[in-house]
Amino acid sequence: MKKTITLLIIFISMFTVIYAHSGRTDSSGGHYDSSTGEYHYHHGYSAHQHPNGICPYETSSDNGNIEEATTELQVNLDGTSEINNLKAEIERLNEQIAAKQSSIGKQSNEILEKNSEIEQLKNDKETLHFVYWLVIICMAITIWNLIKYNK
Repeated sequence: MKKTITLLIIFISMFTVIYAHSGRTDSSGGHYDSSTGEYHYHHGYSAHQHPNGICPYETSSDNGNIEEATTELQVNLDGTSEINNLKAEIERLNEQIAAKQSSIGKQSNEILEKNSEIEQLKNDKETLHFVYWLVIICMAITIWNLIKYNK
């Protein structure tokens, strides 16, 4: 009997630990569930939503509930404003990214053109070296012939 009760207590304790959370809630009595990313409320009840800003566990005739619903609506409106601000910021950043990508594309084309010019200069340099050595050889032959036939 003692073993059964002990096992039952251990099982209930483990079950409670598995499904419990830290209990930290904001001033509205709710928090975000880290596993689902969903915002829900407790304030003395099991986790639940407030559809249209009204707690299903409290009566709508309660003045406190009306104030809470008003506060909830205000929080939702503020959240919507923040979301719109974030969307505008994301749009602005996307425009900046597009401008940078365009600039990178232009710079990439300029680099390709410069590389082509460098290759052309290398070819010109090789041609000039060939002509230089050809002139040197021709001059050497001419000098040798002058020396040979002017003896």
